[in-house]
Amino acid sequence: MILDTRTIVLSYIATDIVCLAVMVLLWRQNRERISGTHLWVIFYVVSLFALILMILRGAIPDGASTILTNTMFMAGTLIGYQALLRFTGEIRRQTFNYFILAAGILIHAYFTFGKPDVDARIFNLSAVLLVFFSQCVWFCLRGAPEPMRRLMRWPGLVFALFVLVSLTRMAAAVFVPHARADLFQENVIIALSVIAYQLLFITLAFALALMYNQQLDEEVRAEKIKFELSFQSAPYTLVLSRLSDGKILDINDSFTRITGYNEADIRGKTAADLKLWVNEKDRAIIVRDLRETGAVFERKLLFRKKSGEIMTGLVSAKWITIQDEQCLLFSVNDVTEREKALEELRTAQMQWHRTFNASQDAIWLMDRNHHILRSNKTAQHLFDRPAENMTGRFCWEVVHGTSAPIPECPILRSRETLQRESMELSIAGKWYQITVDPILDDNGRFAGAVHTMTDISERRQAEEEIRRLNRELEQKIADQTRDLRNSQTALLNLVDDLNENARDLTTINRTLEEVNRELASFSYSVSHDLRAPLRTIDGFSNALMEDYADRLDAEGKKYLERIHHATQQMSRLIDDLLGLSRVMKADFYRQDFDLSEMVREIAAELQMPDPAGRPKLAIQENITVNADQRMMRIVMTNLLDNARKFAGKQEAPCIEFASCVQNDETVFYVRDNGVGFNMTYAKRIFEPFERLHRADEFPGTGIGLATVQRVISRHNGRIWAEAEEGKGATFYFSLGD
Repeated sequence: MILDTRTIVLSYIATDIVCLAVMVLLWRQNRERISGTHLWVIFYVVSLFALILMILRGAIPDGASTILTNTMFMAGTLIGYQALLRFTGEIRRQTFNYFILAAGILIHAYFTFGKPDVDARIFNLSAVLLVFFSQCVWFCLRGAPEPMRRLMRWPGLVFALFVLVSLTRMAAAVFVPHARADLFQENVIIALSVIAYQLLFITLAFALALMYNQQLDEEVRAEKIKFELSFQSAPYTLVLSRLSDGKILDINDSFTRITGYNEADIRGKTAADLKLWVNEKDRAIIVRDLRETGAVFERKLLFRKKSGEIMTGLVSAKWITIQDEQCLLFSVNDVTEREKALEELRTAQMQWHRTFNASQDAIWLMDRNHHILRSNKTAQHLFDRPAENMTGRFCWEVVHGTSAPIPECPILRSRETLQRESMELSIAGKWYQITVDPILDDNGRFAGAVHTMTDISERRQAEEEIRRLNRELEQKIADQTRDLRNSQTALLNLVDDLNENARDLTTINRTLEEVNRELASFSYSVSHDLRAPLRTIDGFSNALMEDYADRLDAEGKKYLERIHHATQQMSRLIDDLLGLSRVMKADFYRQDFDLSEMVREIAAELQMPDPAGRPKLAIQENITVNADQRMMRIVMTNLLDNARKFAGKQEAPCIEFASCVQNDETVFYVRDNGVGFNMTYAKRIFEPFERLHRADEFPGTGIGLATVQRVISRHNGRIWAEAEEGKGATFYFSLGD
């Protein structure tokens, strides 16, 4: 029995409509979650129209029934490939595929109008579909991202079958040609190929449905994991209970940490069984409010822990539905410590208020504009005014009755100096000590003041009595003084001798200062004048190396290289001598600055640590000093560079900058775990040109630590070192006053 191809195509149309319905359903369910589902709808719509045009062959022109039909089959397959790309989020250029599509259409037109040949058209269509189906197979099974391949396995296998059918049709077109140019002739191969495509279209629809369902399952599992992580990692307690019987279904880790109950304790129990609510009626009120409003937010209630301890919690609750069952989700934020802190704050405020009013001194709290903010009872009694009458007024309005402050007003002086200022003033027949203590904000600016008036009338009377007694005593002393004048004359002579010695010492000091200045100037001049001959030596040695290298043997080149290195070392030595000279001659200016930040900047300039993380650098934060900022940069640059140099050869080099207190003195230090040195030679390291290691091991000029010592001396400080061979060194220094 010969299969009727037209009947098979009609059944193909029916199954395509069913598959299209499945794709539309998938699109409606997943269009918000998964990209590209609409392309599969287009894929099946295009295939459906192509089948309809195919069945109408003979009733419509060949251009529509042949060229347009096969174009839609080819374009639909390319749309399916695009849908697979969209599913994985891939974006790829389709220039090649568009070229194949255009070539296929042109070839099809040629074998339709130019040289009609049904076998050639079948071969051409199968070849184009083979190219597109092969890309689908490769992408599903190999080209897609690793996590997506497992989902796309079944569509990939279906497309592999499409590839086999296409290859079969191509072979049939070559080896079993059609007798007539009629697609609907009685031909078993055509009928079987149409049936194969029909079955594969159905299989593809189910494979795609399976792929999307697996993707949804993955997303559901991911959402479940995220919910579980959020539920368990919440810092406050979360409790899920069933509304019908109140049994607890789930708790998070914070519930166990805060209340002491674990899952075994709460399994199958209610909050009432555990006696979590200190007042059982609170739960009924929460449930009632939930029924009325749907949610409860941060209601403060009392709860009982497993240990019996009472805790204060802010309760929030909401209705949720889980598997068609009404549940309650409670969150309790433990604010017990906060409530205790608030209570302590209220107690402290009450105690402060009582102390403020109990003081025998008249006290005002002032704002930054000198207005009175608060008055204690003593101030109200002193000026016979209620607090409300004084609040908001200037202090001088109340004390002096003036519209402007008096010139010696202590609050104005305190605003300028940011220190305590005081004066004595007569008020209502009594003497008072007026004291103003400034209140500073976080930036050290004037924010207000405490204005205190202390009754010193009795003290003034006592001072007057003391002055009277002092006058009498002075008179007696004057009488006795005459008897001591002879002795004073001898003492004056001794003082004259001491003054003469002091003048001689001053002259010597001036001479030493002049010698030091001349020495520094000489050092600068010598260092400066040595540069020219050094440049000449270095230049001629380079010229010899460049122009006469072929005439020199290895020994001669070695000598020239040593001359070059020696001139470079001498140049660095001159630079360090000039630096030492400038330190001795430079102006000195102290100011407050963040030494930790300076160390961090210097470390960055010295590229510490390097990209490999070596050495490990530890800097203590917020070390503030009062020193000459420019000179301290010289100090820290030399100390950090030395630490890096001597620790650089260690396997795990470490450098630390910090401060400490020794004998009530702030001491700063730079510590490394380098090669260290013998403490027997500790004093030599601060002398110019003194070195404890060979230059080929650790390069340097021997001037750096001498310069550091001069800078520290100019700060009236001291510097010393502690070290052990093979275990590193620590350089300590202080900055004096």
